[in-house]
Amino acid sequence: MVRSDAPINPAVYDRIGRIYAETAEYEPWLGGEPVEDIAIYFSGDSKMDFAENGSDVSACGFSRTFPHYEAVVGTIRILQEAHLPYGVITRKQLGRLDRYKVVVLPNVLRMAAEETAAFRAYVERGGRLYAKGDGTMRLRIAAAQIAVVLPSPSSHKDPPTCSGADDQDT
Repeated sequence: MVRSDAPINPAVYDRIGRIYAETAEYEPWLGGEPVEDIAIYFSGDSKMDFAENGSDVSACGFSRTFPHYEAVVGTIRILQEAHLPYGVITRKQLGRLDRYKVVVLPNVLRMAAEETAAFRAYVERGGRLYAKGDGTMRLRIAAAQIAVVLPSPSSHKDPPTCSGADDQDT
């Protein structure tokens, strides 16, 4: 613990000044946008647990965890271990979905019409969604509305095959 009446050590401030002087030349290159190929969607409306449905309100108590939160944390862990660049987004970033290659909806239990419309438009523009979790009928309906714009599997061409593998010199 540092005492509030402790004397100031000028050597510390001299050292800090020298360090900042050395790094000052790099300041014009600081900042920018983070590189995030994957967005993990955190839904404020999904901060609940359907398992508590029908319970006496006084018996529920307050829980800091809920299925959606656990799914977000699990997704983060997986992406970190795989060294994949990701960012966590909320409803405020729905207008910027195009900057991501894929958006993950981890156990999103509820989705407003605004969210459904934003994700549908994102998919129509070529974006990719990955939705996983328990879900509810409302989410399934929202997903179905979004999926309407997805191309049918028959419209995809077969992936290229490795031709001439036997022709290689060994």
